[in-house]
Amino acid sequence: MMHSRKYKNLTRAALVLVVLFGMALPAVAQVEVTFEGYAKYAVPFGGGIDAVGAVMDVYGYSNPPTTLPTPVDMDYVANQYTVHVSEMTVATYEEYNLAGLHKVVTFNGGVLRIYQDAKAGGTAADFANPATFTDGTLLLEGNVADGWVMDLSDPFGMGGFSGAGSGYLDFVGGAGLTEMNNLGGPDYLTKWTFAGTGISDPTFFVSVPDGYQRIFGIKLFYPGLVPTDEGSWGEVKNLYR
Repeated sequence: MMHSRKYKNLTRAALVLVVLFGMALPAVAQVEVTFEGYAKYAVPFGGGIDAVGAVMDVYGYSNPPTTLPTPVDMDYVANQYTVHVSEMTVATYEEYNLAGLHKVVTFNGGVLRIYQDAKAGGTAADFANPATFTDGTLLLEGNVADGWVMDLSDPFGMGGFSGAGSGYLDFVGGAGLTEMNNLGGPDYLTKWTFAGTGISDPTFFVSVPDGYQRIFGIKLFYPGLVPTDEGSWGEVKNLYR
């Protein structure tokens, strides 16, 4: 009985400490920004787009959010937001069955940049001219962590692979960096999830613009810290009575 009461008291104490430390954390809600676009590759001599040494560039544009807020203030009425992911180099390539219907590609390096361009007087994004995705104001810049993974499969053997990518990035620059730091502090700038969504090869039904090899969606999101409520010490103690 004594041991049971002792462990119960220790549990209560641990929970109180969690609440107290939680009160000190800033409350940052979950945020995200998404882009849709295409990837193009510079391939090594004699290799394909997934060969070791191939370099991938992604260009895309963002649509207004439907549910979660964006990481910084983004005015989609007045501006267009574009993204360019560069310097992502294929580091490894693996097939996971004899038929070659599942492959995993990992990348080293990578820089992701988000640009803001005024709709009035700016240049509309045009996949035929990649430079239109990198003009305007550099809003945010992030370094992609080495080991970013792309997992693709072709379950029906039709020659069109599709899947997703996953990894992290740290924001390091751009006009919006100060705003992000003010919202959540230095930790808010690091370990953002960089997800490749809807990655797929072109097929008879879905094409890509000339010069591009894959459809490539992007989602950047930050899970946020658990929101906390202010309360007196007496109220905290009442939680565990």
